[in-house]
Amino acid sequence: MNLMIKAPAGFFMPLFSFTAMLLFARLAMQDWQSRRLSRRELLLLLVLGGLRLLGENAAPDCLAGFAAGFLLFLIPYRLFRGKMGRGDVYLAAILGLWMGFGAFPEAVAAAMALAAGAALMRFGRTGLPIGTFLILGAAISQLMRALEKVLAG
Repeated sequence: MNLMIKAPAGFFMPLFSFTAMLLFARLAMQDWQSRRLSRRELLLLLVLGGLRLLGENAAPDCLAGFAAGFLLFLIPYRLFRGKMGRGDVYLAAILGLWMGFGAFPEAVAAAMALAAGAALMRFGRTGLPIGTFLILGAAISQLMRALEKVLAG
């Protein structure tokens, strides 16, 4: 007797994306409050992103985004020890994996614009939680892309 329940094709991809959205939101709040990114949640996002790639044809773009995110943030991490955490490097790579190489630069540009604005307003803090701004930049980038699709018809 087979007790396996077969899910309809395409069922898991939206579930993975929704779970990732919740985890990214949690990480953004966590980074804002404590300036720490949970490695457990980052690893879960990496696994979910990898599983999502199995069901899509965008693997080369997403893997290029992963590499770009890792390398782009590894350089400042190495240059400015103590100003940026290793979790920010991991998060940038994971966002690159989820967004792909094509969308990742927009997310980084939006993140840096938000961070610059926050730095000007200071928020009564020294330093800024980069992870929070990376996630917000990614959300803005994705919303803008979705809006473009809707307006284009």
